[in-house]
Order: sequence, then C-alpha cells, then structure tokens
Amino acid sequence: FLVMSRRRPGTAGSVRSTASGRNALSALKVRSGARPSSAKEWFEAYNHRRNEEALRLDDWKNTASHFQKREFQTQVYNNIVHTNGIRQLEQANWKVKEEKARKLKVRREKLWELLKADERKYEDERHRRYEKTRVRTYDRDAIYPEVVMLQTRLEELKSKNAEERHKMVDNLAYEAWRKDHPKVRQMETERMNKFIQEAWVDQKQYKKDQQLKYEEERKKKETEALDLERQKMEEERLQEQERINRHAEWRNQLAQQVEEIKYREAEEKLLNAQDQNLEREKIRLQELIQRRNRMKDLRQRKELELCWARQYQLKLKKKAVDIQQELLEDEGIVEDLLRGLPDDSQQDDKLRQRREEADWMKTVLEEQRKLEQMREKEYDLLFSEEAERVWMKRQSEWDKEQRTRDKLMKEVLSGIQQQIQEKASSASAEKSRIDREKKDLQRSFVETSEKMNEDKQRREAEMQQQQNVPQSGRRLQEVEELRHSRAEEERRLEDHRREISHLEEEMKRLWGPQYRPPHYGRKRVAW
Repeated sequence: FLVMSRRRPGTAGSVRSTASGRNALSALKVRSGARPSSAKEWFEAYNHRRNEEALRLDDWKNTASHFQKREFQTQVYNNIVHTNGIRQLEQANWKVKEEKARKLKVRREKLWELLKADERKYEDERHRRYEKTRVRTYDRDAIYPEVVMLQTRLEELKSKNAEERHKMVDNLAYEAWRKDHPKVRQMETERMNKFIQEAWVDQKQYKKDQQLKYEEERKKKETEALDLERQKMEEERLQEQERINRHAEWRNQLAQQVEEIKYREAEEKLLNAQDQNLEREKIRLQELIQRRNRMKDLRQRKELELCWARQYQLKLKKKAVDIQQELLEDEGIVEDLLRGLPDDSQQDDKLRQRREEADWMKTVLEEQRKLEQMREKEYDLLFSEEAERVWMKRQSEWDKEQRTRDKLMKEVLSGIQQQIQEKASSASAEKSRIDREKKDLQRSFVETSEKMNEDKQRREAEMQQQQNVPQSGRRLQEVEELRHSRAEEERRLEDHRREISHLEEEMKRLWGPQYRPPHYGRKRVAW
C-alpha cells in the first residue's frame, strides 16, 4: 500500500519532508546495518534510498544536458557569422544530433526498463509484506484508528504522485519529440536565417538613419553653442553698461552728499558764531545787571547817609542828583541793550517787541531825568520847613518811582534774557540736528565709497581671472563640455537603439504562427 515517490527531498509529498521520515532517517543512522523493526520503518528507509538515487540521476542528466546545449550554442554562434560555412555546419550538427538522439533513445529505453523492473519488484515486495501483516493490521484497526487514516493519506499521495509523474512524462516526451524531429529543426533554422537576414537589412537602414540623425544633432549642438556664446557676450555687455550706470549714480550721490556736508558745515559755523554772540550778550547782560545792583547798593548807602542829615534842602538836591545819575545809568543800560539788538530788517516779532519796549523805557527814563532836573531847580527856592514837607512828600514819590523803574527794567531785562535763552536753546537744538545730519551724511558717504571700492575690487578680480584663463582655454573648456554632452547623448541613443533592437528581436521571434524561438534553458522539475 506504499508507492515510491520521485519528488525531491523536502518538497510536498516527499517522505523526507515529514516528521516520520526524519525519525526514520535518524533511526537508520543510529541503527546502520540493522534490520528494520517494522514495515513502516522499512518502507520509509527504502523510499528515502530511492529518492536519493532519483535525485543523483536527475542531477547528472541536467548537467550533461546543460553542457551539451552550451556546446551546441557555442558552435552555432561561432559559425553563424560566416555565411559560406552555414551549410557545412548544419550538416555536421545534423549528424551529431542524430547520433546523440540515437544514444539518448537507447539510454532512455534502458532506464525505462530498469525503472519498470524496479517498480515491479517494489510492488511485489510491498504486496508480499502486506499479505503477511494484513491479519495483524486488521486486528489493530479498532485499537489504532490512526493507522487507517495514515493508509488513506498514503493512498491519496500515491495517486497524486502518479498523476504528476504521468504529466511530467508527457511533457518531457513532447519536448524530446520537438527537439529531435528533423522537420521541426529545419523550420526553426529557416525561420532563424530569415530573421537574421531581415534584421541585418533593418539594422543597415537603421544605422544610416542614426548617422543622419547624429549629423543633425551635431549641427544643432554647434548652432546652440554659437547662440550661447553670443548670448553670453550680450549679457556681459549689459552687465558692463549696468555697472557704468551704477557707478555714475554713485558718483552723483557722492557729489550731492559732499555738497550737503559742506552746507551743514557752513550752518554749523554760523551757529557757532551765533553761540559766541549769545555768550557775549549774556556776559554783557550780566555786567549790566551787576552795574544796576551796584547802583542800588550805592543809592541805599547814600540814603543811609542822608538819613542822619537834617538839612532837607540839601538832601533833596542830593537825592535829585542821585536820581538823575541813576536815570543816566539806566539810560546807558537801555542804550547798550538797543545796540545789542539786530536791525529792524533782521528782527522777528518777538525781537521787534523787545526793541519797542526798550525804546519806550529809554523815553520814560529821559522824561524822568528831565523831571528831576526841574525839581532840582525848584529846591533852591524852598525854605527849611517847606523843604522838610517836600522831602517827606518826595520820599514816597521817589520810592514809588523807584519801584516802577525797577519793575520796568526787570521786565525788559528778563524779556531780553528769556529771548537770549530761547535763541541759545534753539541754536543748541539746531546744532544737534546739524551734527546728526552730518554724521548720517558721513556714514552714507563711507558706505557709498565702500560699495564703489568693493565693486572695483570685484571687477579687478574678474578681469584678473579672465586674464589668467586665456580665450583658447575657455574655448577648449566649452569644446570639452560639448564633447561630453555629445558622448552622453550618443550613449543615451545607443541605449535607446539597443532597447529598440531587443524589442524588434522579440517581435520578429514571435512573428508567424509556426515560428518558435530557440529556447536554451531548461525548466527544472520539482521532484
């Protein structure tokens, strides 16, 4: 109930691929030369030995067939280029193939007879042993039901292996008939010759077309190279023109910046002169204030001196003289202020108002001085009692007038001092603004100069580089790049031609209902 399996070890259906087969092998290795303990173990060992023999035989046949086919292919490819010797080669190959086919047929018949004898011997031995163990197996069916299942599985594998073996034998027989039949070989040879001739004609035409295409591509590349060179020259000319325009613009900017710097320096000088004038006015104003304070101190001292005197008439005259002196001093102060103020054409509203106030104050002081002169003349005609009454009356008037003059002079001086301070602060702010603008202009001038220097250095470096690389060297470099691009294009075209050639070969091989391409491989059978 076991059949020999011709599958390769380790594949589906092979005894070696099962766990029981591995156990049997291990048992055989351990008990080499000993008699099997059961029919199952014996059949497994026998099946393993048959599989090993079939594997060695299959490897030998594959190796021999491979070298025979390679030898035939070498002879065909070595002689197919020689058109005159094709017929002699075909006749020699014909004889070699006939002899090999005859030997192969005899060897196959012997092998087939050996295989049949071995199978008959195997079937006899299996049947004999089955008959011996049938009673015991039948008695063990009820005790060991898995044995029945294994037998069923073995029967299924047997039928499956037999079907696959029959299919394989049919396929091998058909392939052997196709390869050994003379008419089939003759048709394949004629179709291959026709294919080679047609391919040769097509390849010649294709080569001519490719040569024309190559010439057109070469001319096109040369034209593109000339156009590229002209374009580069035009770009260089435009860049040079742009550089010239940029430098001219920078020079104009520098000239404008220089003019602005000069203007700012002139403004700065003018402001410095104004500052000096303001400082002088401040000093003069301080001197005037100090003079008035000295006058005030002197008047107070004289008043103190007159307080102790009882001669009111003399005190009146002395007081009138002192007041006239003070009025003269005040007039001198006002005149100094008027001399320090600019002309009417150069005044603004505030300065004009200050000048008008100073003129009015000068007029008031002159009138007051004239009034004191008239009073001084009147004092000579007074008696002592009248002088005392007049002194007491004039004392209050003089105090009132003195306070009024002090107030007016203080207002005039404070207004002028405030005007000077405003002018000083505005001059300081204008000076700060001019300093900032001057610094900005200097910074812009430096940046523009740096840009011009950098552009000049870059231009000199480019000119130096162009001088170091001669025109011929650039031309050779362009030619080398063009040659490299052409070689790359040729390689791409060659790959394209090779791909087209392969496609044409496949199409021509498949062309025709009776044409079959020569197959130099061999599909290995999975035993």
